[in-house]
Amino acid sequence: MADTIDAANLPAPLPEGTKPYQHPKTLTVTQRLGVLLSMLRTVSILAVKRLLGSNTNLSTQVQKQLSYQVLKALSVYAMAPYMPNTTQNYNAYCKKTNKTPQITELELNTKALWVFGTEKPQKPEDKLFLFFHGGGYALGGATDDQIRAMTALSDEAKKKGIDTSGVFLQYDLSIDQPYPRQLHQAVIILNHLTNTQGWSPRQIILLGDSAGANLIFSVLLHALKPCLHVPLELKLSEPLFMVIPISPWVLLRWYEPVTNDLDIIAPEDINNFIATVLPPDNKVDVRWTNFTNTPHEWWHGLGKLCQHMLIIGGDEEILWNDIKEFAQVILNTKKEDPESKDFDVELVGAAGVHAEATISFGTDVKDIPQFMAIANWFNSRLSN
Repeated sequence: MADTIDAANLPAPLPEGTKPYQHPKTLTVTQRLGVLLSMLRTVSILAVKRLLGSNTNLSTQVQKQLSYQVLKALSVYAMAPYMPNTTQNYNAYCKKTNKTPQITELELNTKALWVFGTEKPQKPEDKLFLFFHGGGYALGGATDDQIRAMTALSDEAKKKGIDTSGVFLQYDLSIDQPYPRQLHQAVIILNHLTNTQGWSPRQIILLGDSAGANLIFSVLLHALKPCLHVPLELKLSEPLFMVIPISPWVLLRWYEPVTNDLDIIAPEDINNFIATVLPPDNKVDVRWTNFTNTPHEWWHGLGKLCQHMLIIGGDEEILWNDIKEFAQVILNTKKEDPESKDFDVELVGAAGVHAEATISFGTDVKDIPQFMAIANWFNSRLSN
C-alpha cells in the first residue's frame, strides 16, 4: 500500500461546480404546504383504514403507503435537522420499554448502544447483532423500526436455542464530521467488540440499511485494503458469521430528476446526501465509500472476511439498478478469487421501497416481504 495519495489519479468526488449542501434553517413554503396536504391525507386515509379494520392486507398496505407519502412530501433530507440523533432515539426507546440504557463510550466520540442481551458472550454459541443505521450519513438512527427488525431476527434465533445480543453503532453525522470519520468509528467498535469484549467474529452478525449498508462494505474493504485516511487497522482473526446489507447505497452517483412515485426517497434527496458526504475536492480518496470507481480486484479476499452475505433491495426503489450492478461485482469474487470460492453470497430483490425491512412505520414485520426474505435466508444459514 502506498504511503501517499496521488490526487491527480483520484476520481472526482462531486460533479464539477457542485457546492456542499447545507441544511435549510427552516422549511420552505412548498415543504410546509406538503406538511399540510400530508396531514389532510393522513386524516382521510386513517378513516379508510379504520373502516377496513386492522387485520387485512389492504389495511396494512394503506398504512405503509400513508407513511411513505407523508415522508416523501416532507423531503427526507430537508427534515434532517429536525430529527433526533441515534442516542436520543435510543434513550426514548429505553424509556418507553423501561430499559436501563447501556451506552459504551469509545474513542473518537464512538458509542455502542446496547438494545438487548449481554455486552460479553456467555457461550460460544451466542450471536451478536451489530447494526449500522442508515440515513445518508446525515440522519440519526436506532429507530423503533430498526430495533424491531433486529429483535425479530433475535426471536428467530431463540427458536433454535441461540441467545443473542444487539448493539447499535452511533457514528458522527457527515454534516458535523466529514468522511471518513464514520469508517474510523466503525473500525473502533468492531475492534472493541472483538478485542475487548471477547466476541469472536464468527459470532457477529453485521447488519446495516442504506448508508449503514454502505458503511458495512466500507469497513470490509478497509480490512482488505486499509484506507489511507484511517490510521486504525481492522484485523479479523476469522470470518464474520453473517453480513446483511439492506438496500445498500453503494454507487454515489448524481441522479437526474425522474418520476418515481413508488419509492420514499427522491433523486434530489440522494444528490443532497452525496454533496454532504463527499468532499468538494479530490484531496480525499473516496473509493472506500463511493464504490463507483473502486477497482474490482480490491474485493478479492472478501470470502475470508465473512461466511455468509445477503445483499437485499426493494424492487420499487430507485437504487435497485445500482444495487444489482454493485452486487454483481461482489458475486464475481467467487469466480475471480480462489480464496473466496466457499463464500456464501446471495442477491435478493423483494417487493417494496428503499430499506422497507427497517423503515416499516409500525407495520408488523411479518407483513413486509423484504424482512421475510431476510428472515428466511437467516434461518436457513443459522441452522447450518
